[in-house]
Amino acid sequence: MSITQETRRESYDKTLVMLGPQLRKVFGAVVEHGPVSAWQLSAILKREVYQLRPRLTDLAAMGLIKATGTRHEDYTDRNEAVWNIVDGQLPLV
Repeated sequence: MSITQETRRESYDKTLVMLGPQLRKVFGAVVEHGPVSAWQLSAILKREVYQLRPRLTDLAAMGLIKATGTRHEDYTDRNEAVWNIVDGQLPLV
């Protein structure tokens, strides 16, 4: 692993420790499945969407994720924000 990869991994690990358990779960799901909408996260994490949206807002305020586009959700028949990690927040593996 290169020095850059090591430092990015270290920073990522420290960020996860700073997050509370709920934020950690949501951030981990965005990292693993992103780009993803709140409705998709709801299905992945088996949580109500209204419980996830505030966590997405919190993570965006921290600069860890950002809305990168929209996706039409059949359930709501509306376009919903699609979230992904901010460049540089995920270590190269």
